[in-house]
Amino acid sequence: MEENKTQIQKEHQAYIKSITIKPNDWLNENTSYGYSCGDCKVDEGELHQVGCDHEKCPICNNGQQLISCKKHDWKDLTDKQRIPCSKEELK
Repeated sequence: MEENKTQIQKEHQAYIKSITIKPNDWLNENTSYGYSCGDCKVDEGELHQVGCDHEKCPICNNGQQLISCKKHDWKDLTDKQRIPCSKEELK
């Protein structure tokens, strides 16, 4: 029985070594799973964590970071006003 188990383990290991998986092979542009914020790690479509460097000011709408906007504070914004994470901003 021990020999059979060892042979199965060897075959399994050989099979695993034979598989080549390229990064993001399982992803395509129609899924949101491949895009996440490099700062706060939320997925595309989710709201950034408070203080995230990538969240843009939705009121100024000029691409400025919300955390460094001198006119608007995240505390004054509702979730509906905030801009969710998108793959465009992560490029």
